[in-house]
Amino acid sequence: ESAYVLGSFSLEPAERGFVIVDEQPLAWSADPGEQVHAVNPDGTMWLTAGIGFAKDADGRSIEDRRPFVEFDLGAPRELSALQVWNYCEGHVRDLTSRGVRELRVLTSAGPDAPWAEAGRFTLPRCSGPARPESLPLKRQGIRRVRLEPLSNHAGVTYPAAGDPPDNGFVGLAEVRFLDAAGRPIPGVRVAAVSSELASFRRTAAHLVDGSGLEITRRGWKDQGLPFYAGPVSYEQTYEIPSPQGRYLLRLGDWNGSVARVRVNGRLAGRIVAPPWECDLTPWIRPGANRIAVEVVGTLKNTLGPHHGNPPLGSAWPGMFQRGPQAGPPPGREYSTVAYGLFQPFRLERRGHGR
Repeated sequence: ESAYVLGSFSLEPAERGFVIVDEQPLAWSADPGEQVHAVNPDGTMWLTAGIGFAKDADGRSIEDRRPFVEFDLGAPRELSALQVWNYCEGHVRDLTSRGVRELRVLTSAGPDAPWAEAGRFTLPRCSGPARPESLPLKRQGIRRVRLEPLSNHAGVTYPAAGDPPDNGFVGLAEVRFLDAAGRPIPGVRVAAVSSELASFRRTAAHLVDGSGLEITRRGWKDQGLPFYAGPVSYEQTYEIPSPQGRYLLRLGDWNGSVARVRVNGRLAGRIVAPPWECDLTPWIRPGANRIAVEVVGTLKNTLGPHHGNPPLGSAWPGMFQRGPQAGPPPGREYSTVAYGLFQPFRLERRGHGR
């Protein structure tokens, strides 16, 4: 059965689950967050055609047993690192086992130059949106880079033999190459690929076009309260010496089940739908007006489901029984939703009459 800890405290993600720490204050403004990759793969990720799943133009089964993808940087470049977002398909069911586990990276000075191994790396399996993994790749005079998956998270090793599970699929979501200053190199294109599942729009071109990337919104779940479902109050004081016209409170970027608005401690209204505004005119008084927006979360974060990359918007008993066999996963892999205000609210005056 579930056990619940009550009180004033914060949580920090650990290698397994979370650890309890002293209560930490919440930040008013949002952290800019990091770029993650959404879990819907159509038109956003690369997936090989697999082994025996698709057919070529002549009707023969495709067998991509030695997958690879090559990139052309456009000109000789100095590289500092490679950023990789692993395959994170999970919009219908969890297919993140198709992500790369072991990756070999080779580099070349040009189309006719020999390949040299630049490193071998282990990529973690995704749980929810993919976060970037930074792989050190200090090289000079490099124009082409080749990525060769050596295994996936379903246990398939490459070159694949026999009839591997899940047709031996393997893929990635996004790739970026960083120059000596740590900036993304523009104009990178895919030069060659072993295969791609084009019929499902899982093509290699999506690895460098930024499709699927989005900025995370840092709510209170990333500030020590991943399982909190209640309200968090965001407050500002406005000096209004002589109120005139109408006063509307408007929300920008936010997420929650409802936002309650209070003026000088009194409930002025609730915001539940676009255009995300509340008329505060009857509650505004001359002088200082303390306005509070209480964003309320949901029990999704408290009760789950927390494991197995569950899609949002639905839950059934079996989803609550999908805990990892090895015990709690890392805290950052728990499925929770970012609730909160991600930019300050605004108080707007309209017109001049009361």
